[in-house]
Amino acid sequence: MSSSQSPKSNSNLNLWNKYANIWDFLLLQIFFHFLHQTSINLLKEYLKDNIKILDIGCATGNFLFKIQKINNNIELYGIDFSPRMIALAKNKFKNIKFYNLRAEEIDFPSDYFDIITIIETFHHLQNQNLVLEKIHRILKPEGMLLICEPDINNKLINLFINFLKKSHIEKESKFFNQQQIIELASSFQLKPIKTKKFLGNIFLLFQKIINLNF
Repeated sequence: MSSSQSPKSNSNLNLWNKYANIWDFLLLQIFFHFLHQTSINLLKEYLKDNIKILDIGCATGNFLFKIQKINNNIELYGIDFSPRMIALAKNKFKNIKFYNLRAEEIDFPSDYFDIITIIETFHHLQNQNLVLEKIHRILKPEGMLLICEPDINNKLINLFINFLKKSHIEKESKFFNQQQIIELASSFQLKPIKTKKFLGNIFLLFQKIINLNF
């Protein structure tokens, strides 16, 4: 798979490539450790042998590596639109498949993945509807989708996001509250089955509904 960048996505690409160089610094990874652990706890009962997992916006691959340490018999895939992030991920983790492409460019076979995760990335997507449409196609029947996003109904988080929107990194981001994410995912036959709030984030676990008429 290859990635072609639009002018809009290029506006943030250089910035994310720069952030890749500091992504694994301890302070940042302490925050992501708790997000990753909460995500894994929600998914733990589904982490069975021989399943396939895709992490959208995988950065340098740390979340997938944590899943690999739990079960080494899971086939793991990660995508990120930053070439630098993917280069670092490939260098660190040899047994995980990484691809440099945008979520909107996903072209895996239909009914391919058992679990798909989007951790702190959904608001960065240029076209959430298109990505969810593609997720529905490549997710197996009764497969799981986990979305972790800032809880914008939290007043402190909302203030922080408004501050970040004035910076380059979140300038073009589109944030959704819990109900908006549920309604959007539900329109693509993804049913919410678990929710959790932690560290100013909302974790939403969805299951693909089997519907032959979709």
